[in-house]
Amino acid sequence: MRPGFLKLGTERGRLPPLHEKLVRAAAQVHRESGLTICIHTGDGEAALDELRILGTEKVSPNALVWVHAQNDAGPVQIEVAKRGGWVSLDGYSLAIRNPERYRNMLVALKEAGCLNRVLISHDDSWAVEGEEAKSTGLKLFGNGNRQPYTAIFTRLLPDLRAAGFPEGEIDQLMRRNPMAAFSIRPRTA
Repeated sequence: MRPGFLKLGTERGRLPPLHEKLVRAAAQVHRESGLTICIHTGDGEAALDELRILGTEKVSPNALVWVHAQNDAGPVQIEVAKRGGWVSLDGYSLAIRNPERYRNMLVALKEAGCLNRVLISHDDSWAVEGEEAKSTGLKLFGNGNRQPYTAIFTRLLPDLRAAGFPEGEIDQLMRRNPMAAFSIRPRTA
C-alpha cells in the first residue's frame, strides 16, 4: 500500500520556525514523490505563509491543499485560489449552524473565477466543530446527522443548483477538482 497525499498541520498566523521546517520537509517529500501536500491550516495568514515557503522550495502552489479553509472565509480564500493553491471547504453537515455560509463561500469563489481551485468535504464528525463538540459530549457521528456523509448530496448540491450552478460546475467540484488536486505528480514552480 502507498500513501496518496501528505498531511500535516500548522498554527495560525505567520508560521513559527518548527512549522516552517515541517512545510519545507513536505516540499522536499513532494518533489521526490509527487504527493499532494494537505495542511490543516490555522488561518488564512498561515495559508499564505505556506504558499510563500513552498515557493522558496520551488514547489508549485497547486501542490498545496489548504484544509479547513472555511475557518477563514472571504478574501484570503480567493487570494490563495488565485495564486494556484487548493481551497478546501470541509466540515459540511446538516448539523452546522449556517449551511448557507458554505453556499455563499462557493458563490464568492465562483464569481472570482476560482471554482477550479476548490474542494469540498463532509469531514463529518465532531473534529470540525472543535471544543464545543468535546464539551457537549458529542461522539463521532453524534453531531446531529442521522446519515453521515450525505449532507453535500442532500443539501449543499441542491442549494448550489438553486444558486445557479450548472451541472458542469457541480461536476467540477465533485469530480474534476479532486482528480486534479490528488493526482500524484511533482509540481514545481
